[in-house]
Amino acid sequence: MNDRIAVWLVRYRIFLSVIGLLGVIALGYGVSKLYMNNSYKVFYDEDNPNRMAREFIKSTYSSDNSILFVVAAKDGEIFTRETLATIERITEQGW
Repeated sequence: MNDRIAVWLVRYRIFLSVIGLLGVIALGYGVSKLYMNNSYKVFYDEDNPNRMAREFIKSTYSSDNSILFVVAAKDGEIFTRETLATIERITEQGW
């Protein structure tokens, strides 16, 4: 049996080489179309309550383009009227 397979492989080596080469080209073309999508949205339908809740929270409380303001009081006490008024003014100007 092994001898017949070996003879067949040698006899049709050019045909098998062409088929193998075409297979590699086809697989190479297919691999170029692969991509990774790491978004949670691919796992949920548009009307899924979990997805809608997540998008509501994200649009209300967070964003991908955020700026962080760090405020430090000179006297060490952040919860004074003046400091909180300053933080409120900075926040309003930031929006």
